[in-house]
Amino acid sequence: MYQEHQELHVTTRADISHIPTVCTTQLNKPRATRHNEKVRTTDLQHKERRLYKLHSFFMLYIKFAKNLISEGWLYFKGSWYLDSTTEQSWNESRKFCQEKGADLIIINSIQDFSLTQEFARKFRGYRWIGLSDLEQDGVWRWVDGSLLNTSFWYPGEPNNMGSTEHCVVVNYYKRRDNWNDTVALRNVPASVKNK
Repeated sequence: MYQEHQELHVTTRADISHIPTVCTTQLNKPRATRHNEKVRTTDLQHKERRLYKLHSFFMLYIKFAKNLISEGWLYFKGSWYLDSTTEQSWNESRKFCQEKGADLIIINSIQDFSLTQEFARKFRGYRWIGLSDLEQDGVWRWVDGSLLNTSFWYPGEPNNMGSTEHCVVVNYYKRRDNWNDTVALRNVPASVKNK
């Protein structure tokens, strides 16, 4: 009987020896769980605020886009384009563009060239582009100040006829290389681009 009592005492001692560890683990588990839940909640709140901001921005952009489209703007490959039908001088056309938060089109891609050609073809006429040698005769610059490096001049152009042609139009009647320098005071519609 004594031996049974000793065995029971050893067995009981072994069985209860891990109780402090189990209790500590159980006490710490809710603390760790609470911490993890707090981190997850904070993260979710941050994501919710960000999602709300993105939603607000997206809704404003839709409103902005609807307004632009209703005014005749066309969205194409990351940029907004407008084909003005108002005939104005080059400077007046540029001012018109700037009042819309844009500028005369700069053609540094085949996309811009093709779209400008399409505008000119659509209305069977000329369109101002953002190229001139107004600052220095013979030095062609875009409205952003960059120098001309790719051109689509019609053969024989630019010719600065009468020493008065300092701005450039796209000419619908000439299918391919269709840029022509002309007098800045000429009344022509503009091709507008807004990034």
